[in-house]
Amino acid sequence: MGVFGDGENGFGWIYDLRRGPDGHIYVLDSTHFAVKMIDVDTGEIHLIAGRGVPGYDGDGSFALNAAFGSNSEAHFDGPWSLVLDEIGNVYIGDTQNHVVRMVERESGRIYTIAGNHSDPIGRNDPEEKDLRKLKLNCICGLDYYAGCLFIPEWDGDLVVLQKN
Repeated sequence: MGVFGDGENGFGWIYDLRRGPDGHIYVLDSTHFAVKMIDVDTGEIHLIAGRGVPGYDGDGSFALNAAFGSNSEAHFDGPWSLVLDEIGNVYIGDTQNHVVRMVERESGRIYTIAGNHSDPIGRNDPEEKDLRKLKLNCICGLDYYAGCLFIPEWDGDLVVLQKN
């Protein structure tokens, strides 16, 4: 037992946390616009993604350079959800930017994999094949199972992305 996050490594609003395939705990720290990892063996906290400021940038670069969305008028500010796949890629429901972003485990780089940052409102066309055209007005959670990423969308769509 212990208390994690005292001092400079503290957490803000923890909206989600998950155990990764490596056994460590991954924490979505929405106040700090970051994803952190608790090493269960040492108790150390490591920054995985986010530089602590709101925004929408960093795609293709190292995840530590990324900015996640903010909306100061929203009741829950910052990103809301995260999940990991079987090899340790981290998927982030960047709610206020209306996109799903992935931190690639091998490279440590971040990419937007789904969602339309500039046009997020409306229902999705079930025939749409371009993931970057999906309308993800409010991503309220994420789950991953058997090669599929499940994205429940506040407006009533359940988007399921299947790994190739």
